[in-house]
Amino acid sequence: MPAAIKTTMNFTPAFHWQLKKAAEEAGKPMAELVEEKLAPILTSQERERLKRMYAAFSTITGICKEPVTDASSTIDEVLYGSGVTRPQGGA
Repeated sequence: MPAAIKTTMNFTPAFHWQLKKAAEEAGKPMAELVEEKLAPILTSQERERLKRMYAAFSTITGICKEPVTDASSTIDEVLYGSGVTRPQGGA
């Protein structure tokens, strides 16, 4: 296991007993067992979150009529509209 971060978790006595027993049977520390079992679930959830995010991005594909080649040169126009310059001082 790579470098670990120490943390505190509160479990019900029954769950703690089950976890401790499972870790003993696996011959692993409880933390290693928890990470081993949770990592695939968390990875799957992150994958699904990214799928939803990219699906949302795909719904806006093509809304720009002209390609933006250098946002740094058009940022005022994009933020404040054509012909308007950024307010001085505050923003």
